[in-house]
Amino acid sequence: MKWKLLAKYLAGETNEKENLKIQKWMHKNSENAHFINDYKTLWGSMESKKEHIDVDKAWNKLKSKIQENESQEKDRSVPVFSLNKTVVKYAASIVLVIGIGALGMFSYQKISNSWNTVNVETSAFDSNKEVTLPDGSIAYLNKESEVNYPKSFQQGKRSIKFEGEGFFDIEKDPNKPFIIEAGKAQIEVLGTSFNVNTHSSNQIEVFVKSGTVKLSSKSQGKSIILNKGYIGILSENKLTKKLNKDVNYLSWRTGKLIFKKTKVEDAVKALNRTYDVRIVLNNSSLNNEEITATFDQEPIEHVLKVIGKTFGVKIKEEDHTYIIGEENS
Repeated sequence: MKWKLLAKYLAGETNEKENLKIQKWMHKNSENAHFINDYKTLWGSMESKKEHIDVDKAWNKLKSKIQENESQEKDRSVPVFSLNKTVVKYAASIVLVIGIGALGMFSYQKISNSWNTVNVETSAFDSNKEVTLPDGSIAYLNKESEVNYPKSFQQGKRSIKFEGEGFFDIEKDPNKPFIIEAGKAQIEVLGTSFNVNTHSSNQIEVFVKSGTVKLSSKSQGKSIILNKGYIGILSENKLTKKLNKDVNYLSWRTGKLIFKKTKVEDAVKALNRTYDVRIVLNNSSLNNEEITATFDQEPIEHVLKVIGKTFGVKIKEEDHTYIIGEENS
């Protein structure tokens, strides 16, 4: 969790979606919840002293540091401190009072460390965003995902934090294992390509396209090795693996869909996931029908038009939902 979002939350500037993200982060473990509650208590105890804080002075000092940081960033990166003035003023005020107790020292360390990191997020409308990591490795982020990494990897260590869904193509370096911290899981590789999905609230999935990946449970210290073609799942602190039989597992990344005698209802599920749309199959006669077709970077409207012509059914759009319905007369 980025401290800038926490600052927005404490300042009362977050929207409903950001509030849900904060709540999800707080429920991950008791330390996160204690951090928020303790900070609220600290800030509440400063009510009588806030009026003596020179917020504008703190803002100007912090702003110059932000501008210096942004000038060093490349276009591909999202600056860590891309905040509005109100929230950064609040954060600057926190900086002025962090000298109070152990909590203050902890917070200061969090803020100081953030100057050396880059954070990239994708919105609900932004998929397949390419991010080049310091060692030349590439990450492709699906919608509503987030990656946090240092501006340069330390000697002997390549480590990043990730939430959401992303495909990683890692540069091989036997002397520097690549480690991804993803919620309750840790993923370790030397050089490979794989998909990580943490969107589910109760499990984390890793699919290995090439090479070998080690998937570990942080809480239990257990791990499994995943070879090419396998999916590893961490659910309720239980590690399992299975051979991937879904040829369209990476279609969100490749844009390519392959159907070979695929049941229509299964094809609809693949389309929903790939295009992030809502398609409803409202025709029971199609439940056992099969489709054989390949679509490569085709718009969803074209795909549905093909399905409609193939099975002689009407497809209409209502309230951002595509409905596969009655047969053409």
